[in-house]
Amino acid sequence: MSALRALQKVVFGETWVLPIGIGLAVGITALARTLEPGLWWQWGGGLLLVLLLLAALWSSLGQASR
Repeated sequence: MSALRALQKVVFGETWVLPIGIGLAVGITALARTLEPGLWWQWGGGLLLVLLLLAALWSSLGQASR
């Protein structure tokens, strides 16, 4: 029974955190582009997206180790 619970935790724990984090990162980046279009977006938009995606990945890895 404990193996089944561990499998359930791995499947449901990892599969929900990362997609939600990616969706939030893309949404926040799109919102930032809409609110503040301009020259900064040419270099800062990609950096913002990469940082948010790394935060989502780090969060999902933290959830997987628990």
